[in-house]
Amino acid sequence: MIARKLIVCALRPGELFALRWRNVHKGRLKIEEAVYHCGLGPAQTEGSAAFIAIVGSLQEELEFWREKCRFQGDDELVFPSRKGTIGYEFEMQRTVSYLE
Repeated sequence: MIARKLIVCALRPGELFALRWRNVHKGRLKIEEAVYHCGLGPAQTEGSAAFIAIVGSLQEELEFWREKCRFQGDDELVFPSRKGTIGYEFEMQRTVSYLE
């Protein structure tokens, strides 16, 4: 699901891992933050801070993931580390395994 979101939505990894549940809307994602050196900051460029359309199947996957995720609050990260914090690069494989 992570790789699919990166490809289909043309997101940068830092934008995907900064995505919070409050940024997930019906049919679109709101990009407003990105991960930089294990911290959060504004999206990379002015044009990056925008709404991105998502197809129905991705919306369904996100809804399914939210039901299964331990961190479901609006301010929680969609793809957190196991501790609910910003996922580091080496955490990506753990997150994928956690989804399976």
